[in-house]
Amino acid sequence: MGRWRDHRSRVAGQLDLHGPITEDLVTFGYEDDDSWRQELEGVTPYRGRSHHSEYFSRTDLWVRRSMGYVGALIVLARRMGVEPMRLVDWIPRRWIPSQI
Repeated sequence: MGRWRDHRSRVAGQLDLHGPITEDLVTFGYEDDDSWRQELEGVTPYRGRSHHSEYFSRTDLWVRRSMGYVGALIVLARRMGVEPMRLVDWIPRRWIPSQI
């Protein structure tokens, strides 16, 4: 019994926005068939704001991909004994992963 059942209105809203997902749910073993959709009947879809954007611009996608490269550069610099922030001063701080 998945946790999604605690958020039926959110799931209904996402299905309205992004379309059906039954085929993927069955393919990846989350559901056996499309009977799970019956649990959403009569549920008012939630269309409020998401924590993350529903869609990303090309710049957003580039920044998200680049964060991994920046993190690898910082780790490599530290292993070489170089202060990494001197190497990446030209990179906006928001691009640098917080866990590094």
